[in-house]
Amino acid sequence: MKTGHIGYTKVLLGYAFCGVTDPVCIEQAKSLCYKFGYLCQVQNDFTDCYGDPKDIGKVGTDIEEGKCTWLAIKFLEVASTDQKKIFKENYGKTDPLCVTRIKQLYDEVSMKISEK
Repeated sequence: MKTGHIGYTKVLLGYAFCGVTDPVCIEQAKSLCYKFGYLCQVQNDFTDCYGDPKDIGKVGTDIEEGKCTWLAIKFLEVASTDQKKIFKENYGKTDPLCVTRIKQLYDEVSMKISEK
């Protein structure tokens, strides 16, 4: 994950500046940075799909572009054979009906958690 790697690089620079050389400390920082990077990527993918363009400042296009997102991967892990077939027929297409169908598939497997 790019975000995790960039964060880890910054921590390493800070450690070098402060003289931190403990391998356990460095490994813990690496683990934390990569977990944080993963979280940021999941949040970005979720926001691209479900975020309100007024709030996020853009219209998400990951589905239309056929990007390998966290939502797509997790969907394919739990989808039925029929759902996977529909996914393949619609993912990566710019037709708004195809995008709507993908979001319906995500809803069928409860990808979006209620905001309560």
